[in-house]
Amino acid sequence: MEDTPKTYRRNIASLVSLIAGIIAVLCVVIVYTSNLEIPSSQNPLLLIAYILMPLSGLTAIISGIVALFQIKKSGEAGTGIALIGIILGAIPFSCALLLFIYLSLPLYF
Repeated sequence: MEDTPKTYRRNIASLVSLIAGIIAVLCVVIVYTSNLEIPSSQNPLLLIAYILMPLSGLTAIISGIVALFQIKKSGEAGTGIALIGIILGAIPFSCALLLFIYLSLPLYF
C-alpha cells in the first residue's frame, strides 16, 4: 500500500483574522507615528487609519473566534493562525477604544 500524505485544509476564517489583524496593527503604527502638527483633515492616510483601526481589529477578533469554532467542529488546521489574528486584532481595537474615550472626554467635562 502506498502511503499518501495527509493534507489538512487551512481554515479561511483564520486567514481572514490574521490579515485583518495585520492591517489593524499597521493602522496603529500609522496613527501613533504620524506627525501631530499636521491636522488630520489634511492627512487622508491618517483618516483612513483612524477608520480602519477599529474596524479591522473587530473583524480580526470576530473572524478569529468564528474560525476557532469552525476548526473545533471540522478538524481543519489554523488554530494558531486564528489565535494570532485574535491577539493582533484585540490590541489595536483596545487602542482605538482608548483613543476614542480620550478624545471624547473633553466633551463631557
